[in-house]
Amino acid sequence: MYYHTNVFFTNYAFFSMKLFSVLAIYVCILITLRYFSLERILTFEYSIFILLFTISVTLLISCMNLFVCFLLIEIQSLILYILVAIKRYSNTAVEASVKYFLVSAFASACILIGISLIYSQLGTLNFFEIEPLVKSAIEDQFLFFLSYCFYWFVYKDSSFSISFLNCRCL
Repeated sequence: MYYHTNVFFTNYAFFSMKLFSVLAIYVCILITLRYFSLERILTFEYSIFILLFTISVTLLISCMNLFVCFLLIEIQSLILYILVAIKRYSNTAVEASVKYFLVSAFASACILIGISLIYSQLGTLNFFEIEPLVKSAIEDQFLFFLSYCFYWFVYKDSSFSISFLNCRCL
């Protein structure tokens, strides 16, 4: 078990999480390919975007820097904007993609504010360096910054499902 400055490498725990996420994405691919054949949607880009999404998920599991974590989530968001609008001629799919883009842009700005506030308080963004600092000096202000950043990460993650399901893209 060792870590680089941005990515954490370990034995079984992270490998099993990566394997589970890859298997879950594979099951989603099987389900959606059947749906695409029923709806007669011919897109060769779908498998490329799912592959990029899988790579970003496996890197996100190993991420040990808060800013790199943010960048990987942004890569996932860019891929999801495209996947929401995979039905090119559907107005609801394009509308959902634009709504998700606008909501996600606001959440990204708030996440960057939270990351900058955490960096201003601690002087580092590495999770291994943040952990002892949090244990030694827990301040109300730092907990607010951490919860602020966590809230917007969750908001950004949940906004995909809200925009995707409310507009009935499929």
